[in-house]
Amino acid sequence: MTLFYIIANLKKRNTGKGGSFHSAATIAKAMSFKHDVFFFVIGDFDSEAVAQILGSNHIFLNTSGFFGKIISLYHYLKYLFKLKPAIVHVFGNNVLFLTYLSQVIAKSKTVFTKCGKGNSGFKSNHFHNVIAISNENFEFLEQHRDNFDYPIMNLGYFPNRILPFEQDEALCNSLKDLINFKRDDFIILRIGRLNSYYKDGIIATINFFRNSYSHNSHVKLLLIGHRDQSLDLTDYEGLKNIFIIDSPKFTNNPKSLLSIADIKVTNGRTTMEACYTGGNIAVPTKKHGLVRLSKDNWKAMLHYNFSERVELSENLLVSEVYDENFPREIFHENFNVNSISDGITTFYENCYYEKLNIKNWIIWGRIFFNKF
Repeated sequence: MTLFYIIANLKKRNTGKGGSFHSAATIAKAMSFKHDVFFFVIGDFDSEAVAQILGSNHIFLNTSGFFGKIISLYHYLKYLFKLKPAIVHVFGNNVLFLTYLSQVIAKSKTVFTKCGKGNSGFKSNHFHNVIAISNENFEFLEQHRDNFDYPIMNLGYFPNRILPFEQDEALCNSLKDLINFKRDDFIILRIGRLNSYYKDGIIATINFFRNSYSHNSHVKLLLIGHRDQSLDLTDYEGLKNIFIIDSPKFTNNPKSLLSIADIKVTNGRTTMEACYTGGNIAVPTKKHGLVRLSKDNWKAMLHYNFSERVELSENLLVSEVYDENFPREIFHENFNVNSISDGITTFYENCYYEKLNIKNWIIWGRIFFNKF
């Protein structure tokens, strides 16, 4: 089966490093072991996350400027005519115009992935075939699947997955040098974007450190992630043993640094990455601050894709005493992407063809030429 994967990357809206890019490229890589896969990044710059996972095995179509859009469409059409994909799997609405071209030229079927976050951003649906990666979204879509202009006829739930990976010993040593690491130091590590969307979790992590460990000079808090201007952290940068690290050297592949941590504070797919490495994992939650991931609560947290929207009935505290085998067990049973390729293939085989709508052609064609 020939499969196209498409994601938009626009400087006004994206960094090219977020979870949706990792999710899309990870699924594509897993599916490439059994199918002919072609992955397209479409926009005004390439995606570091996609390049990190797929290397040169992806296609960047640069839409900068009017002629950039025309040239990108020309190249995309060449791929369509030559390869005629059975499925075009998209991550985001902005590329709908390209899916319409695929439907006309190759009779392709379109699959849309809802990449987590809440349900408020899913006010309308343009697809018959939808995959949710969080149970929160899946339950919402299941309840409302008949109420959209395009009723959802094929709905799948495939929780976010990751590929096994290695730790970067040299990068870990560089990080230790940066923070003047001593043998008896205890490290609390939060990996994730440093912006206003994750403000509550970041502040909860800082408060946990200050309330529990600020008196101990051997405990250090590391906040590592891509940083933007939406969140001001200057009040914390001068505090002892708090390190705010946004250098690309450490943010390009932060999961390779997880082994340095004694407590890993994570959200989303980073929680699954932390499970692969094992150890003590905490997830920021809406009501309880940091909550330790445990055998009792991990399924409830997974319902929200380990996001900060997690709501739990119990208030579990982070503990330094932890069963390191538990996270690894749930990774291999639930989060390894290689375990779902057959399920996604079956989903593709059951997909419905989208009927074309002239109005949507006009709307999404204008969006493509205006936004890209």
